[in-house]
Amino acid sequence: MTKLIEVALPIEAISAASRREKDKKVGTIRNVHKWFAPMPGPAWRALLFASLVDDPGDDDRRQELLDLIVRLVPPDGGPPPDDALAKARELIVDAMDGDLPTVFDPFCGGGSTLIEAQRLGLPTVGSDLNPVPALITRVLTELVPKVAGREPLIGDPAQLGKIAGGPLDGFLADLQHYGKRVRERAWNEIGHLYPESPSGRVTAWLWARTVTCPNPACRATAPLVSSFWLSRRRGAAMWTDPVVQANRKVFALRYEAERPPELLPAPWPATELAA
Repeated sequence: MTKLIEVALPIEAISAASRREKDKKVGTIRNVHKWFAPMPGPAWRALLFASLVDDPGDDDRRQELLDLIVRLVPPDGGPPPDDALAKARELIVDAMDGDLPTVFDPFCGGGSTLIEAQRLGLPTVGSDLNPVPALITRVLTELVPKVAGREPLIGDPAQLGKIAGGPLDGFLADLQHYGKRVRERAWNEIGHLYPESPSGRVTAWLWARTVTCPNPACRATAPLVSSFWLSRRRGAAMWTDPVVQANRKVFALRYEAERPPELLPAPWPATELAA
């Protein structure tokens, strides 16, 4: 029997959705660590579906299947609507006579194949020699589905703000709750190592080994650094300026508010860094 993928596909819709998904900078676990050359989710979703359902041999019925694929690959690159997924799963079960094939990916990488197969209701098996993609794929295909749709144990989903409204809200609320507890405990133990700036919010701390100045009139503790430059890139030059604190114990490193004349253009706001 001829499969739909051998006859027609809505290539433009699949390509547009794949581009949008690739351009997303936040919102998925893949953004934490993008594995090499990930297969776009919308493309795999469409290809798996079209590889399993039969071509009906009728233009009108074929167009219905193509329209369904368009719905499976939303133009914003996000997940498909639930009703489209439910219809796709139903058609796959009918095409396979209820005997669903197992999708096997021996080099799973970022897990696109297994994720989209599971989304379509197919059983999956995957592996990878590298522990990094194996961990990413396991989180996406094994751990996340187990907590989807569950109520929080302790946290409050109302505090999630912009990320509220999804099936993982319960898990995210608990994760946020325990994250705050870990941060509070860590801050109580080592917070004194991260001094606040009197002139504004600290954005980063630079740590370095120190040495006491041999000058008897100074005896300040100075950081051992190979360079005070943070960035020499044109248009984004940044460097640190050593400043002796009142106790002469350590140097404070801060962004200078002016740029050297050879590295104009416009200045950036002064923001202090503590070392």
